[in-house]
Amino acid sequence: MTPLMFALPLVFTLASFHRYARPEANAGQRSATNDAGRQVGAALGIALLGALTNAVYASSIADPACRLSTDLAAVAARSVTAALLVADQVGGPSGDAFCRAAMAAFTDGFRLVMFAATAMMAAGYSPRPRAVARCGAL
Repeated sequence: MTPLMFALPLVFTLASFHRYARPEANAGQRSATNDAGRQVGAALGIALLGALTNAVYASSIADPACRLSTDLAAVAARSVTAALLVADQVGGPSGDAFCRAAMAAFTDGFRLVMFAATAMMAAGYSPRPRAVARCGAL
């Protein structure tokens, strides 16, 4: 996954140069390339960051869920919503403790994903290319 994080900004930067190197008559093609690149990037970002959130959540909820029955632990590992429903079903102090553990597991995953997204955006940021700007294309 790490090579992908560093390769995607390079690919999109090269795609930007390719877009602006086209003649003005091909403005529609430039726009379509830009739109397709953004859609693919958004889809990949959602998939990768969602998978990362789920992986952190599943590993964080595994320890508190081992105190439950096997069936309830399997349900709780699916999602934080399922874990909250399991905590409500268990009830009492054990249910409250499991509810806090589920929320903490989700928060841990979400926090890591926000840091990863910030790092990917910082790695993908490139200032306005001077060579293209001098040509008057931007």
